Amino acid sequence: MFSCQNLTLINLFRNNLEGPILSFIGDLPNLEVLQIWENNFTLEQPTNLGRNGKLLRFDVATNHLTRTIPRDLREGRRLETLILMENYFVGPIPKGKLLLRL
Repeated sequence: MFSCQNLTLINLFRNNLEGPILSFIGDLPNLEVLQIWENNFTLEQPTNLGRNGKLLRFDVATNHLTRTIPRDLREGRRLETLILMENYFVGPIPKGKLLLRL
């Protein structure tokens, strides 16, 4: 997956995955949809998530993520859907026209 420059979608929901979200996901230049809900991801998510400016949907519901939402996600111009419920986020949340589920 490290060389998947054209990857636009990652669906890893309901797989009982554990540990931190791998930082290389944030380096995928064409990623538009990241759906990793209902796993056991823990700790802080990588700060580079959303940095590519193309992310449309970010769904991390029902994990164990903590700390703040990465700045690139909060300020994402193209981000349409942000689903964060059943985690432990703190700090500012994005403004704008989003379907925001906490």
